[in-house]
Amino acid sequence: MKAILSIGILAILISVAGCLEETLMPSPSGEVYSEIDVYQEPIQKPYTGDVIYREADGDTYALVPVAMYKTSVLVVHTKHYSDEDSELVPVDLCVVWGVLAEPEYLQYATFIQEDRGCECIYDVGSPVDTPDILCLFVNIHLIPADDYILQAIKTIRRGQKVVLEGFLVDIYRDGCIYIETSRTRADNGEGSCEVLYVTRVRVGNAIYE
Repeated sequence: MKAILSIGILAILISVAGCLEETLMPSPSGEVYSEIDVYQEPIQKPYTGDVIYREADGDTYALVPVAMYKTSVLVVHTKHYSDEDSELVPVDLCVVWGVLAEPEYLQYATFIQEDRGCECIYDVGSPVDTPDILCLFVNIHLIPADDYILQAIKTIRRGQKVVLEGFLVDIYRDGCIYIETSRTRADNGEGSCEVLYVTRVRVGNAIYE
């Protein structure tokens, strides 16, 4: 028997089929040769910095930082969107960490991204079928800090280990909350996606910042 756990399907976002672009890897700003430790929990610290303003599709969006965020993860699915929000939030990543990143656990789970969320389809009664394991994946809406970070993000593929750093942000439009970031890894369903303003990316040994 299969079961499904959904992360962060946002009703306010209209899904259109993602457009996967072939993108050349930009030159890294640095390199590091230590192993990416995907077994550690995401690091999140409260933060109230300056509001970041972005223009997209003729609207002005205010990105309000709520936390500093760094996560070392295994990518299990990627989605490049072409919808009403893709100019601001072009890419979503579904990622796992901890024991769920181990092949002996991952073999029992399948991940599907659509409608700005990620579903984990898992075998009932398998080692994955516990609350402690099922909280080890998230769907992250990525807002690149600049075009260089955007190009790096677009090269990320399923099966890669990456490190994402930046700020969790709430998105406001016309003075009203538009998309609120998740602040906990324990939630699921609508509204449980992290919204990450990305300032630094590590893909394998390459650093982009």
